[in-house]
Amino acid sequence: MKASLSIEVFGDAENQRLRLFESIADQVTPGIGRAITGGYRRKRPWVAEIIGVSQRYGFERSFLDPKKDYSRSNAIGSRGVRLFFILESGRLYEINEQTSWRRWLRWYAVVSDSGDIVHVSKEEAHQWLRDRLVSMS
Repeated sequence: MKASLSIEVFGDAENQRLRLFESIADQVTPGIGRAITGGYRRKRPWVAEIIGVSQRYGFERSFLDPKKDYSRSNAIGSRGVRLFFILESGRLYEINEQTSWRRWLRWYAVVSDSGDIVHVSKEEAHQWLRDRLVSMS
């Protein structure tokens, strides 16, 4: 079963303007764009499938590519831009979601057999992954 997850992107237009400015500057002098902007970017929300254990990050992840929707955004693109991700049952996901201009929420989820997105704790995520690795061996 598959499920669709929608996450809002705050300040998306700002990131796009910076990328555009950097690319124009780089056409004049290659590599100068990021030097001028300082490489500043607003953080973006993301969804990743957890595929294993990592010494460095705790989980080994494969990041999903979203589809972007502007149909409900405000005129300047600072609010209402949505990222859509397709999640599948039988897999474990980590979601990093922005809930306000200053707050972020990181959570874990699986998709039920009926297509519902179910929140799980970090401990449950570790247990799910251990069970999955044992069943594969």
